[in-house]
Amino acid sequence: MTSPSVRLQISAATFVLLSTCALGQRGSANDPARAGGPVDMATSTSPIAEPRTNPRSVYIAGKVVVQGGGPVDQVIIERVCSGIVRHEGRTNAKGEYQIELGRNQQDRDASQEDSDRMVSSRGLTAGTGGRSQVRYDDCDLRASLPGFVSTTVPMRVEDDINILHVSTIVLTRMAGVEGATVSASNMAASKDARAAFERGRKAGAEKNYDEAIRELTRAVTLYPQYAGAWSLMGEIHRLQNQFDQARKEYGQAITSDPKFVSPYFGLAAISVIENKWDDAADYTDQLIRLNPYAYPMAFYFNAAANYNLGKLDTAEQNARKFEQMDTAHTRPDIAVLLGNILTAKHQYAEAAQSYRAFLAAKPDAPNAEQLKKEAQRLETLSTAKQQ
Repeated sequence: MTSPSVRLQISAATFVLLSTCALGQRGSANDPARAGGPVDMATSTSPIAEPRTNPRSVYIAGKVVVQGGGPVDQVIIERVCSGIVRHEGRTNAKGEYQIELGRNQQDRDASQEDSDRMVSSRGLTAGTGGRSQVRYDDCDLRASLPGFVSTTVPMRVEDDINILHVSTIVLTRMAGVEGATVSASNMAASKDARAAFERGRKAGAEKNYDEAIRELTRAVTLYPQYAGAWSLMGEIHRLQNQFDQARKEYGQAITSDPKFVSPYFGLAAISVIENKWDDAADYTDQLIRLNPYAYPMAFYFNAAANYNLGKLDTAEQNARKFEQMDTAHTRPDIAVLLGNILTAKHQYAEAAQSYRAFLAAKPDAPNAEQLKKEAQRLETLSTAKQQ
């Protein structure tokens, strides 16, 4: 494989955002691409931004319908921001919901981060009286029901609007969608096991990791099939860079509920950080087969893994799939990865176009000048190739 001259790095710090932790961590969703060689997802050292708090309550209201008719009671409403999924609440018997964002605890699982800590910093503006107003830019709402795919509706909360009414969400039955972001095993947990799980999650959010592990251990002792608790322990140990232990716990979560997709994503995150591309491709393949709609970032990781494995056609296919799904353009650096892939395939004109697309979105990127030179070089190669 021809090695392109533009390097894409995704830091381990960024993975605190990209992977599915439930502990209120926050990282940069838009780490810029850097120059130099193949995709390296572990060597950058971007800091993790401190969380900001929401000074006011924000409510979201809307309705869910099933195409062709069907029950819509207790359908989970999810908020997706920069590829991260959070459960915010459920519909009533009429398919309606009105939810205060960031306050729901009952429906969250090991894949969820604390909403109030995950608001994009560029979604903060000065409001009246000097108050900060949270706008939830780059966020969409969708519904979650096993066996169905949901439309997504954009949301933007700003100024002094406290209740945002959004478009109707439509669920369509899909054959072959088996995986879910909430483990079915959670519903069978005893009251004491669920209470221990909630205490563990709260302690984890406060970075009291030892206490969190004690409570989660109690939860899985009371209910050994508690996939959500196993997965959350995996998240805690992943955040502490205890990857071997995290892998065991993610694995136990999958054993407890093979259709619970969150631990697959956690395992993929570790594999990418460690540059274990075969494992990253395998875990994201499994996740995509179970539910291709749950985590769009799975396509990004799969593309990066297959690029590094020299499987360029698969890498291009999944990179383009992620581009299609990332309608809010939360990851402009996908254009750099795609440019790398196309360069390796000797599709120089398209590669240059992809690099320039990244520059249009991130003109102040630290490697902007190098990307410009690379795009010019590729355009020259393309012209020479055509002659």
